Amino acid sequence: MLKTSDMSNTIPDEKTVITYLTYLCARLLSIRNEQHAATVIQMAWRRYQTRRHPTVSTDCIIVSVQWHIIEENF
Repeated sequence: MLKTSDMSNTIPDEKTVITYLTYLCARLLSIRNEQHAATVIQMAWRRYQTRRHPTVSTDCIIVSVQWHIIEENF
């Protein structure tokens, strides 16, 4: 691993920069894929819950609208 003193006041080696950028891109793509998977699972679960208990989702919408109206009045 490089120290900060290795990178300051000098021009870093091209291979070092490419290695760090490659690692960073791999990590960001991995995080992006995990986030996408979590979003898909969450949407499927919500859709399932809405079909299973349609009145619960309707009640939640009514309560959130009422709460929004109360907040606007203050």
